Amino acid sequence: MNIVFHKMHGLGNDFILIDNRRQSFKPSTEQLQQLANRHTGIGCDQFLILETASQPSAHLDFRIYNADGTEAEQCGNGMRCITHYLGMNGEISKQEFSINGIAGPVSCRWQPTGVAGQAAINMGQPIFESADIPLDIRQLKSLGNSRWQLQASDINLPFTGVSMGNPHIIFIAEDQAGISLEVLANSLSNHPAFPAGVNIGLIESYSASKIALSVFERGSGPTLACGSGACAAMAALRLAGKIDHRVTVYQPGGELVIEWCGLRSKSDAKSSQGESCFLSQTDNNELWMTGPASYTFKGEFRDEYKSNN
Repeated sequence: MNIVFHKMHGLGNDFILIDNRRQSFKPSTEQLQQLANRHTGIGCDQFLILETASQPSAHLDFRIYNADGTEAEQCGNGMRCITHYLGMNGEISKQEFSINGIAGPVSCRWQPTGVAGQAAINMGQPIFESADIPLDIRQLKSLGNSRWQLQASDINLPFTGVSMGNPHIIFIAEDQAGISLEVLANSLSNHPAFPAGVNIGLIESYSASKIALSVFERGSGPTLACGSGACAAMAALRLAGKIDHRVTVYQPGGELVIEWCGLRSKSDAKSSQGESCFLSQTDNNELWMTGPASYTFKGEFRDEYKSNN
């Protein structure tokens, strides 16, 4: 049996999208690893598996798998690709709609005018509670305001922990001389302080309206772009009062616009600088991400695919 797939990417963070509403693909971990291999398979950072909606409020259900076959709770670039795929197929209009994943419903808006493939995603409210990220705080020293310090490989590492539906830790290069993403990944990817694994973000530089970021994704490795990582970096700096409510996050693959007023009450319609804040139509304090998604090609593979075929 042949399985139809669609190759897409968000700022170079690439996906194999498989629409199971029209076929049945139930992969094993081994099969996902083989398909993700860039030398002997199709190649991707992650898989997007679409399923028929289990709830009437959602347009569809989705699952996300990393290149190593593990399941991920959330992926901002993937949500934009799903939105663009549905818009290309004429399934949605410009109105806000919902899709449902294991981390819960996600509100999306397709923006076909202007830059092709633009999509806006409601990424929800950032979560800073250690148990919900999750962090094992027995391994950490609290620095206050969701900041933590970890001793690893003879270096002290201050970071902010935040969940965007998946776990992130955010470092700022200025806090640690000579810090690099490779050093962080080697030291922390399998550290017991992060019981569910963790996505590692390194903020290279920032101003009030701009962030330069690199990310090591759990289960995939260094990536050209990470949507949820961009959101987590913005939330960490916004919580610390270092940036405005709307910023552009620059990653090796391109840029995203992230909007979040910060932890605030719904009655407060202004940011701390007096600017008007962008609020969700359905709730307050939710973070929105806007950026491009690109369709690359369509193909087929045999369901019994093996990397040595």
